[in-house]
Amino acid sequence: MAINIGQWIVFSTLILLFLVFIFFDAFKRDEPYGNIAYIAAVIPSLYMWYLVTIPTNLSYYEGWGATGAWVVLTGLWSITMIRDIILVMQKRKDIDDVALWLGIAFIIMLVASAILPIDVLIEHMQGTTNLVMGFLYMPDVHYTAHPTTLLLLRILSTFIVIGLIVPMIRDFRGQPVNMFALLIVTILISAPFALISYLWLPEFWYALLSAFAVMFFVMMLLLTRGGNQHKKIRPPIKKPSTRPKSAAKKEEETKSEEE
Repeated sequence: MAINIGQWIVFSTLILLFLVFIFFDAFKRDEPYGNIAYIAAVIPSLYMWYLVTIPTNLSYYEGWGATGAWVVLTGLWSITMIRDIILVMQKRKDIDDVALWLGIAFIIMLVASAILPIDVLIEHMQGTTNLVMGFLYMPDVHYTAHPTTLLLLRILSTFIVIGLIVPMIRDFRGQPVNMFALLIVTILISAPFALISYLWLPEFWYALLSAFAVMFFVMMLLLTRGGNQHKKIRPPIKKPSTRPKSAAKKEEETKSEEE
């Protein structure tokens, strides 16, 4: 049995909810809730994952599976990222806010990927997945039935990471940043890149991630200045006054000398 009309209506409603937050600024409410679009994108993606892995549906969507659900997620995130890149270029949004909300949504998706497919909840969601690190059910990159879907996921995921890193590097360029802050930034950026590494080189994702983290850290060291660097301010040199003394002051000095 393929996905029925009722399930498509629910999925379309969840997409509509996502679009509400994408165009939230159009409501002119002066509220910063447009960033919730990153989190709203997780809901239809998880629902799609649930639908296509139902045993009776899996044969109809063999080339989709859990990978297709992640394609939906990264596709919605890419749409949101394009919107935010335009706003960042217009100086109407900071890239830090984009990174924060994307990071929160990514963590929510990872938590859901670790909890929902377990045996006591929705066991059939384990279909077309690989168990990573012993608890994360990630798309099966070795599943040969969906090479096009997997390629699309790789491209969309790479676009998101590049769209996040490039504006951030531009903001940090020439700024005074201490070593501890650079380490924190590198760790945060490494989280989404771990997914990219897993998608492109699943057998050596940890090596690719380590290489990226080191190169990113070195690049940030070259582009930023030390947090303790500051210009030494010399105290102003007091110059002797060259103004002529007033006549009254001269008379007082003359009287004091006569006395």
